[in-house]
Amino acid sequence: MHIKSRLESMGHELVLWQPPYTGSEWFEVFLTALFVDGGSRLVELLEHDEVERSMRIGLKIYKSWRITRQINWLLTKLFGHPDDLLYMRAINSVRDVPTLVSHMHALEEFRYKIYDSWLEAKLDAVICPSFGMAAPIPARTNRRFSGMLSYLNLFNVTNMPAGCVPSGIRVTEADLAPLRAALDPEYREKNAGVTPYPIHTPWQKAAAELQVDTLGLPVGVQVAAAPWRDEMCLHVMQVVEQAARGSTEQVAAK
Repeated sequence: MHIKSRLESMGHELVLWQPPYTGSEWFEVFLTALFVDGGSRLVELLEHDEVERSMRIGLKIYKSWRITRQINWLLTKLFGHPDDLLYMRAINSVRDVPTLVSHMHALEEFRYKIYDSWLEAKLDAVICPSFGMAAPIPARTNRRFSGMLSYLNLFNVTNMPAGCVPSGIRVTEADLAPLRAALDPEYREKNAGVTPYPIHTPWQKAAAELQVDTLGLPVGVQVAAAPWRDEMCLHVMQVVEQAARGSTEQVAAK
């Protein structure tokens, strides 16, 4: 919000834009496009590489027979978490040419609905978080955590130019207190005035655990523009950087 305030003080007009899809809806479109081949290309690219632990389960599924994937999808639907169901549905969505054509039509409809909403709002660019959190600690983890992509995949799947710049702020103790209160009952008891971070999904729990040691790390901000408006994206990134530097200079002056 400090970047918003700084930009407004520089004379820029900022409005709230709500995409016409929920985060889980566009995440599933992104996953289906990414795994349109069932993950076979990803398996090929990583065949001779060291695979991060959190990806091993996924690669095992991508290598499996189609019937095995469908059984996993059914088991996840019956007993798994909705977040995991997105993956299994995406991996099993495209089975043949007709389902591929259906996916391409759905992807086109998704993109144009985003574009129409963008034009209706008369936007030059969008400013939003770059990730759902600061850099995770540890950087290598066995947790399956793709929720941090939620602010990135929308622009990937809609072919919109985007880039990240420093926001001018860093993670503070006040940011971490709700996470510690959610994870540590003893800390929560000693700090009764702190409202715990809400944890309802495995991804939220993973985010909290990966952020408790990020004190002092920088927080980024993302800028995105309409398709083929790369120069607008770069221009707004420059303006945001100027606003962030102003914020940093104010902090240093204090």
